[in-house]
Formats: sequence, structure tokens, C-alpha cells
Amino acid sequence: MKAKLISTRRPTSRTDKSLIIDGLLPAGTVIDHKDAFQLVMMGIATPADDECTAALAARGWGLDVFNAKFAAATAQQARFEKGIRDAILPTETQPEVDDDDTGNSDE
Repeated sequence: MKAKLISTRRPTSRTDKSLIIDGLLPAGTVIDHKDAFQLVMMGIATPADDECTAALAARGWGLDVFNAKFAAATAQQARFEKGIRDAILPTETQPEVDDDDTGNSDE
């Protein structure tokens, strides 16, 4: 199963040393690993073969979900490269906040 990195990344201790160039994994590097689909789900790679695409589909990640996640990851990467280090989550993933100190909701 293969996934292609969308941006330059720092390698981990488990990274294949032959993929590292000047201490980094360059954008466009193809990772061949049994869990490569997880890189796509994290928004740091795109599927690079049919096996990866099938693994994503088996987990409910159709093309529409992938495109939305990819757009969000690309926007976050652009903000990061401009020096904007925000941790704002998309609205649909932000937890609800209970303003009542007692922990009871407004009823």
C-alpha cells in the first residue's frame, strides 16, 4: 500500500533511511507501508495506489471525504508556512462548551 507525501516532513525513527534527503522526507516521497492509508487520513499524504484508495473506502473515506480533508490540510499547511500557528479546529469538530460551572446544561 502506498501514499505520497504532500509536504516535506521530518522522519521518524522507523522511517526507511533510503527515503531521507538532507534529514527530511521531501514532498512527493512515496511511502510503501501496510498502514500508509493512515497518512492520508492524517492529511499529510495522498493515496498513491489502488490498495490505499480501497483501504480508505473500506473506512468510509470516499473521494468527497478525501477532497474535503485534503483541502483543509492544504489550507493549514499554507497558514503554517506563512508563520500562522493557530490551533483552530473546523467548526464541526469543536467540542461543545458548557458555560455553567455546575456542569448542568441550560434547561
